[in-house]
Amino acid sequence: MKKLLLIFFGLIPIALFSQVDLNLKGVVNKKINGAIREGDSVELRSLITDEYFNISAILIHQEKTVMVDYKQLDRVDFRTENIDEFWKVECLHKSIYEYALKKGMQYELRKELIEESLQYLSYAENNDLFYHDSYLETYLFSLAYKICPDRLLDGRSGVLGVRILKDLNPDLFILPNGTMCIGTGLLATLQSEEELMAIMASEISHYLFDHYLVNINKAATRQKRAEFWAAFATGVAAATDIYLASENRYYTPGGLTMGIGILAFSLAESVNDRFGGPYTYEQIFEADRSAVTLMDFIKSDSKALSSALKRIRNYHSLNGNYYQLMSNINRPGFDERISALLGGAEFNNSHYDVKFSSVISFNAILEFNNNHYLSCQNLLDRNMAVGVATEEDYILNAMLLMRKTNTEATNTRALQYIETAEKLNITPNINLQKQKALVLIRLNKKEEARKSLEEYKKLLLQENSKITGIDNPGPLSFGSSYIRQEFEWTQKMLLKIDKL
Repeated sequence: MKKLLLIFFGLIPIALFSQVDLNLKGVVNKKINGAIREGDSVELRSLITDEYFNISAILIHQEKTVMVDYKQLDRVDFRTENIDEFWKVECLHKSIYEYALKKGMQYELRKELIEESLQYLSYAENNDLFYHDSYLETYLFSLAYKICPDRLLDGRSGVLGVRILKDLNPDLFILPNGTMCIGTGLLATLQSEEELMAIMASEISHYLFDHYLVNINKAATRQKRAEFWAAFATGVAAATDIYLASENRYYTPGGLTMGIGILAFSLAESVNDRFGGPYTYEQIFEADRSAVTLMDFIKSDSKALSSALKRIRNYHSLNGNYYQLMSNINRPGFDERISALLGGAEFNNSHYDVKFSSVISFNAILEFNNNHYLSCQNLLDRNMAVGVATEEDYILNAMLLMRKTNTEATNTRALQYIETAEKLNITPNINLQKQKALVLIRLNKKEEARKSLEEYKKLLLQENSKITGIDNPGPLSFGSSYIRQEFEWTQKMLLKIDKL
């Protein structure tokens, strides 16, 4: 009986062990002990802690299992033959596993954060905050899997995913469940696949290094889950009310309503903060350095991260977003990050613009509605340059000209843009007739303008019948306030056109 008790109690410390399985192969660069010498091949099976949180490494050497002090792993040069091994070695060198083993894997907290991630994704989906394009989503997944495994194989939870957010600003963030949310603004700002992969790699580094978990652990207090998401929903609703009260909602090249989906999604920052942001100076530079190392590993140009950061900095500078350019006690500025990296010429790839032309058009509309006319023009010029401009690009070009000038020459050019859009017939757009009428009025071609207004009114009624099922709506039968207001505006313009 006494012997059995000794065996039982002797097993208790083993039950308390925490373990990370790694399965990394390497070559010893400096003698570890009498048996493991310089030049020997070893395999790191796992890291393990005892009941006192001392960390040991379990090595396989000459087909024997050997336990050594974790800190002696700096005497091994590990091979990285695939992306999973690359990130395991990065986490090893940056003491990510040491932190996890000493702190514990915190599966309960990780589970809670994953649940909140799914809550956010569900909310965003239900409120039309995602930009849907099956081709681009598949393409972004393929890029993500070049720089990160689909799931972590070291005992941590999370599955890599990608969603596109409707967002004016060049932002991205990654949720604790592994879903990377990339804003349309970022996709429209960058101009090459290399830049996009580099900026994605920097963000993925934060996720793989558990920066979000480290920051949550350091936080003195954390708002209760229900309270935060209730406040978040209220904030989105308030922003929507302000947006829908502005005149910007009256211009939608691709449709009739703008709604919450075309909000400049300024609340992304609050979501990121909820999940462990903002990142510290050290964490940001650490993530940038790993992104550069990763780009070298996959044989892509490591200067792409510097180029991407320059484009984002220039975007904020052009649009007067000076707060985003500032460095402060918690966050380095773009110039600091760029100066810490290898610089080079900006990357430009016309094939990238062809891929993302629909996103470029979408964000051109957002820039126009926020009075960022230079940014809007830059985006339109890119679609024109690669020959993939659609009706909405030409219509928007005409509107930009009419906002900025009012001469016969520029009005004639605006009409040419409209007529080109009319001939394309790629994505027929009822707003075309409205904009055509406005240009024709400026050119004093009133009869032609009248025809365009009549055509616009007819198209509004057709669109309304799709919504209501009523071909001849009465005063209370309009399917949306937008259609009603546009119909009333057209009636008034037809009444006064001869007097203009």
